[in-house]
Amino acid sequence: MVAKWSAGSLGMRDVKPQTTERLNRTPANRRRAPFWTAALVGLLALGVACGPGRTARGDDPLRQPVLNSIDLAKKFLLRKQEPDGAWRGERVGQQVGVTSLVLLALLNTGMTAQDAPIQRGLEWLRSNQSDLTYEVSLKIQAFAAAKDGKTDIARVATLVRVLEGGQLANGSWTYGPNPRGLFNAAGDRSNAQFAVLGLREAQEMGVPVSLEVWRSEEH
Repeated sequence: MVAKWSAGSLGMRDVKPQTTERLNRTPANRRRAPFWTAALVGLLALGVACGPGRTARGDDPLRQPVLNSIDLAKKFLLRKQEPDGAWRGERVGQQVGVTSLVLLALLNTGMTAQDAPIQRGLEWLRSNQSDLTYEVSLKIQAFAAAKDGKTDIARVATLVRVLEGGQLANGSWTYGPNPRGLFNAAGDRSNAQFAVLGLREAQEMGVPVSLEVWRSEEH
């Protein structure tokens, strides 16, 4: 089961419809949010619509504004897809993470692996590698959300080995290979959370994860 983001857990339970109206009145040159933010908007909007504090009642005053926002975010992300199937953010070298995150957002809107933009994005992911914890985890989660049969089982198994190999002696994770000691040698909770999410999704797909990894992570 792919992780769902809820409005309540992010402190957004009382989002007002007027927020969308204010955004629409804001000049375009003041609305240029970072690309990662645009992808997250799709996930957060789904959290507002589907979080534990919300119902699907037709009379919910937030229902239609949320659906409209999801549709706008979806169209925006589809327009930003590159001809090769990837999505690119402001920072060079994060294409695997950005593409995985956008695919997660689009798949959560109801798109499937049979839709052409999703197919192109998945094919790009299959052909491009990363050994960074965030990107490896997001890539696993994108493959899990796509539910494209057994197409990516072997790839996910390889990605699991990357995460297992990146676990530190204390059970945590850092950003990835760290030959220059640039990152926290003790790891951090953010990377550890992403690693665990990726490993959980892999296990849900039927890819085995070493029991020792889970035991180490508990410490």
